[in-house]
Amino acid sequence: MKKSAFTIEIPTDNGMLLFNTLNTGLVHLDEHEKISYFSLVENTHEPTAEGISLITQLSNLGYLVKDDVDEFSDLVEKYWAFRNTSSYIRAVIAPTTLCNLRCSYCYEQGTHRSNMSMDTCTRIIDQLCNKIMKDGVKHLSLIWYGGEPLVNWEILEYLQNSIYDFCSNNSIEFDASIVTNGVLLDEQKIDFMARTGFKLLQVTLDGDKDIHNNVRYTRNGEGTFDTIIKNIDYCRNKIKTVVRININKANIHSVYRVIDFFAESGRLEFEFRFAPIIIEPDSIGESERSLCYTLQEFAKVESDLINYAVRLGMINCVSLPTPKFGFCEAVSRNSLLFDPDGDYFFCWEDVGRKELTNNPSYNSGKYERLYDFFVNSHSFHRAECVSCNIFPQCLGGCPRKQIEYGKAPCPCLRYNIKDLVKTYYAVHKNDL
Repeated sequence: MKKSAFTIEIPTDNGMLLFNTLNTGLVHLDEHEKISYFSLVENTHEPTAEGISLITQLSNLGYLVKDDVDEFSDLVEKYWAFRNTSSYIRAVIAPTTLCNLRCSYCYEQGTHRSNMSMDTCTRIIDQLCNKIMKDGVKHLSLIWYGGEPLVNWEILEYLQNSIYDFCSNNSIEFDASIVTNGVLLDEQKIDFMARTGFKLLQVTLDGDKDIHNNVRYTRNGEGTFDTIIKNIDYCRNKIKTVVRININKANIHSVYRVIDFFAESGRLEFEFRFAPIIIEPDSIGESERSLCYTLQEFAKVESDLINYAVRLGMINCVSLPTPKFGFCEAVSRNSLLFDPDGDYFFCWEDVGRKELTNNPSYNSGKYERLYDFFVNSHSFHRAECVSCNIFPQCLGGCPRKQIEYGKAPCPCLRYNIKDLVKTYYAVHKNDL
């Protein structure tokens, strides 16, 4: 037997944690068990009866594997099979590329602006329903994106209700989620979402009230912080709500104030996702770039923020890292991404860029080249990934970054996974 390539050893004050990044198994070994474990994996002594029992337990849990198992190749094959499955599909729908805000940093500036019509809406419904029946789909996940999807609420409501009813009537497992700025939410919309299968809602804050309102405001220049907080309160006990906070060195201190605000106001059930503000190569000047964290720097920032939130009682902010088999619609053969005109595109970041859709009026050959790369590439890892114990968590990173820059950056998880697992264990050790 040998240690699994995906087992991570994490020292604790009274022993050691073992975490497997493929099956997300987590176990704590006391000092005596830790000594036995290292004796086994380093093959320094013949196993005792107690050691044999430990081998059996750790093998059953995936921390140890047989000597002839090639875990990396097996994982790549499983990943390829999952990407080609027709039993589970995800559909990303952008009902509009319009927005009700005028954020100072909006990355969607210059994109093709359009609103989905009812004709296009019914055509998408037909396409999805036909595909589900033809391919024997067992589970559909629907993701609403934009623009600001709530700008075109009539279309969203009609399409969501139609697909929800279709799946319910045909025993298809169904869930939906939405990425929204939260300004147009209200109690009636939230009740509809809860009733028709929405499981997740994500909004974004850019810091505390003052900093957020300085960069994320309406077309009339009005701040949006208070409106967003009021609206996501409607989600409580109805839909899981994630608050994403975009972070650089200029707003990091205000992020702690946001956590304080949520904790002190009793909003402990909300979950934060801390995201570094990423600047693409050659896109800005050196002074702006100096405000951004490297991913390795941000890994420490993220760990500190999660620990702080957890200490204040926001325990939903920490979870065990999970494998990313379905992390990217671009490389999943049976996933569908629709823009407001009903055209296909590959990556969320490309919504509104008509030259990257299958629309022949705009196509310059880029769509076909993207198709060949995303759909026909067997794997997206590079040589260094073969020996990386968090490979199941990123599977080589973002394919789009790879095609643009030749290499996808390693995730923060590479640098802070041990801290995150220790924090999770501290919260949940009595439940394991």
